Amino acid sequence: MCSGGAKRKAKRKAEREAARQQAELDRIAKERQAQLDKQAQERSDAIAAQQRAMNVAQIQHNELMAARKAEAAAARAQHEKELGETKARGSAVASSLRILGQERLARKTAPTATQSKRGIKTKGARTTTASLRLGQGQSGSGAGTNYSS
Repeated sequence: MCSGGAKRKAKRKAEREAARQQAELDRIAKERQAQLDKQAQERSDAIAAQQRAMNVAQIQHNELMAARKAEAAAARAQHEKELGETKARGSAVASSLRILGQERLARKTAPTATQSKRGIKTKGARTTTASLRLGQGQSGSGAGTNYSS
C-alpha cells in the first residue's frame, strides 16, 4: 500500500505546485492589468486635456473672428459715412456752381436788340444787332438767339 500513498503524495505535490504557479501567473496578470489600466487612464486624461485645450482655442478663435467682423463692420460703416459726406459735399459744390453759373448767365444775357446808329457817311436803313454771350461760346453779331422785340 505504500505505493498508493506515494502516488497520492506526488499527485498532491503536483497539484500544489500547479496551484502555486497559477497563483503566480494570476498575480503577474493582475500587475499587468493594473499597468494597462493606469496607461489607459493616462491616455484618457491626456485626450480630455487636449479636448479642453481645443475647446479653449476654438472659443478664442470665435471671439477673435467676432471682434474682426465687428471691426470690419465699423470700418465699412465709417467708409459709407465718409462716402456719403463726400457725395453730399460734391452735390453741394455742383449745386452752388450751377447757381453761380445761372447767375453769371443771367448777368451775361444779351439786352434787347439795339439799333445801330445811322452814320453820317452810311446810306440806307438802320439795322439791328444782338450781342449774346452764353457761357464761353461764340459771340458777335449772328451768334446766339436774337431776342429783339
